[in-house]
Amino acid sequence: MVPLNEISNDDIDISNFRVVDQDGLANVVVIVEWEYGWKNDEYPGTVITSGFQTEIGTPDPDNFIAIESLTKEILCEWIKEIEYPRLQEIEDWVNRNFPMQHKLQSSTVRFLEEFA
Repeated sequence: MVPLNEISNDDIDISNFRVVDQDGLANVVVIVEWEYGWKNDEYPGTVITSGFQTEIGTPDPDNFIAIESLTKEILCEWIKEIEYPRLQEIEDWVNRNFPMQHKLQSSTVRFLEEFA
């Protein structure tokens, strides 16, 4: 597995995040929905995308970041810190599936109806 500090934010696509008002704070991020694009140098151009929903812990009022100040980089750092163990757990499965995914992504889809 790529070390945590080497996971590129470019490989993370944040689709949305969910907020609530909590403990006197407004727009507290509670869940981030995102995808991670796995890559393998043995299969250039092939990407396996995994979708995640990450629950963000209770905020520290002294270090709270207002929604207006949130950036992709901040959200990525939160989710990488929380999800790195899970990414490690599924990495073996992903790597075993790269040969098949490469075939899928480098082939043409055809349907029997085309030849009927």
